[in-house]
Amino acid sequence: MQWARFLLIRLVRAVVVMVVLVVVTFAMVRLVPGDPAQRILGMNADPVALAATRERLGLDAAWLTQFADYVNGVLTFDFGTSFQTGETVSKIIADRVWPTLQAALLAIVLVAVGGLLVGLWAGVVTERRRPVTEATFSGITGVIGILPPYLLGTLLVWLFAVQLQWLPVAGSGSLAKAILPAMALGLAPMAMLARVVRVETLTVLGQDYMRLARSKHLPGIRLFTDHLLPNVLGPVLPILGALSATLIGGSVVIERVFARPGLGEELAQGVQVGDFPVVQGLVIFLGGVVVLTSFIADVLAAIIDPRVRRAVVR
Repeated sequence: MQWARFLLIRLVRAVVVMVVLVVVTFAMVRLVPGDPAQRILGMNADPVALAATRERLGLDAAWLTQFADYVNGVLTFDFGTSFQTGETVSKIIADRVWPTLQAALLAIVLVAVGGLLVGLWAGVVTERRRPVTEATFSGITGVIGILPPYLLGTLLVWLFAVQLQWLPVAGSGSLAKAILPAMALGLAPMAMLARVVRVETLTVLGQDYMRLARSKHLPGIRLFTDHLLPNVLGPVLPILGALSATLIGGSVVIERVFARPGLGEELAQGVQVGDFPVVQGLVIFLGGVVVLTSFIADVLAAIIDPRVRRAVVR
């Protein structure tokens, strides 16, 4: 019963977020100045041709009618056809999604593995009263954590592509070309997660059950797998889920720095030319991926740590 309530609450929250996203996206793209028909035909286009183009694109219909068609398309996964190219938005997503997800997935792995390992190490070191190491950790993670992805991306390009020439700087098609974008996306969230994991590690190490386990002289690996890691992961996983969601959105922005032909580049072009179906479809698709990622992280956290589940349903 508790699991059913937990899942229901999380599902309702996800649905509410998606409904708000659908409404806001529909309204915002229509508040952008300019006429899509005029952009397609040019500033000196014939008024009759403009009217015909608006009718063909459905722009002459009432907003309520447009919204109803838009919602129906979202529910049937039919995001319409691009005003500019005539391609279906679904095909555009299928053609461009991999460069975006490739960088985002690599960044998520970097954040999860790097943040956990560095944070656990820092927590153990801090408990052993090593002030120099603790100060170094706090300083480095504090600086990296506040750097925006585009600045990190520029620094990484200068170091690894220009100076050391270890990695390619732009494009897509190979894993090597996704490493720098993933690092630009993931280093700051990794630093933030490491700081959270360090605090949780110190909290767990100070608990009575941990002292009791240590007094029994259990092997270090058992202390780690049976007591430390599960109790650290419970509070950390929802944070990791939220950070992963921001990485998916951030990958859209970082594509411009690394000239990756992903959804971000397509979204930017759609905004510039007022291509409503492309903008709406990409925002809804990316928003859905973000909501799904957050939902999965919440469920995993509830599986690992029942306290998370109880905190939601009580």
